[in-house]
Amino acid sequence: MNIVIFTNCQGNFIFQNWLKNLPYFKNAVVKYIINYGEPVSRSYLFSTCDLIIYQPTKIIDKYIQLLKPDCIKICIPVVYAEIFCIYEESNKFVGGETLEKYSNLTLEDILYLYDNGKYDFELSKRFAKSMEYLKEKEKLCDIKVSDMILQNYKHIRLFDTQNHPNGIICAYMAKEICKFLKINQPEIDEMTQGNIRVTPLYWKDSYYAKRELNLTFINEDNHDHYRNMLIHLYKNPDLIKKKYL
Repeated sequence: MNIVIFTNCQGNFIFQNWLKNLPYFKNAVVKYIINYGEPVSRSYLFSTCDLIIYQPTKIIDKYIQLLKPDCIKICIPVVYAEIFCIYEESNKFVGGETLEKYSNLTLEDILYLYDNGKYDFELSKRFAKSMEYLKEKEKLCDIKVSDMILQNYKHIRLFDTQNHPNGIICAYMAKEICKFLKINQPEIDEMTQGNIRVTPLYWKDSYYAKRELNLTFINEDNHDHYRNMLIHLYKNPDLIKKKYL
């Protein structure tokens, strides 16, 4: 069996950690193609694969057309969540846009609000928007995770960065892929897989996130980290990336 994994790092991470040693996949020839580029030189792999795991990105349609009629197609979501106060994305910072509503205040006044727990990172609104976006994209997917996230995100860490879910979500998706294929699942409790990580990156916790999203697992404040980020973005507004708001 020839398998193509046409995803970001999430798809290959799922396969390498929970699927590849299952009997169904053990003798498969697997090719991983990163989906945030144009894989022209490897497009022949699509026409010869028996199973493809992919995400609903802008470029997928023309490659889906290359598949054999009997190729098994499994669409998984691009998992993403606004669950951190401020974070870097493409060399800019999401969350810094919350400074706009304090544009009539001095930096000292803004820091006074922050130091006294009165700053608003609008995380409830941002998180809700990111889940709406995920649910909309899931309409195109065979595997869905938004309900699982909404059931668990308050009580257990599911994300290391905004776009890197940890092993809990990824193991859950591995099991859902097995259900879709009607094969035996990995013999694990996905809730024990949190220490398996896609990336060494790890955005810092904050009591602001704990309060605004009612996250029960946070026990670190990192007060100075986010304070310094507010100062930096106040002085360098060109580094702010607007998203969802």
